[in-house]
Amino acid sequence: MTTNPLKPIFAHPNCLVLFIAKPFLHWMFGLSFKVYNIAYDELLEPFSIAMYTIQIWNLCIALFIFSCFFTLIALRRPCGPQPATYGHVQTLTNLVDEWSPVMWWGHKEDGIPYCHAGTSDHPLPDVKMDCVYAGSGVESPASVS
Repeated sequence: MTTNPLKPIFAHPNCLVLFIAKPFLHWMFGLSFKVYNIAYDELLEPFSIAMYTIQIWNLCIALFIFSCFFTLIALRRPCGPQPATYGHVQTLTNLVDEWSPVMWWGHKEDGIPYCHAGTSDHPLPDVKMDCVYAGSGVESPASVS
């Protein structure tokens, strides 16, 4: 089983906004400037550059909206449980217990007093939120007494 890496890019709304906005903003930047070359009697005169103020203001407004949108996305906290290694690649590679071309993360086995979560080459069930997992830093209910 293989997954297409382009599918999540074109299915996620944030990626689509970025995919559409970047060429649009470059196009707006191109509208802001005009380069003139003038040739008389087989002589090329020095070129001149014209800057269109209204187009530059339009670009500034569009860039402000673009930056506000992605600032809010960057500051938003993800919903649901996040891996303990969120953002730290070395710790994530230390947690991989089965290497394969396609890896799945989830609940692997029930245990007493700790459950085990890890990677596999086939889909795993979701992590159980009411279980205590080994290495989670949470003490077992049995050891609290």
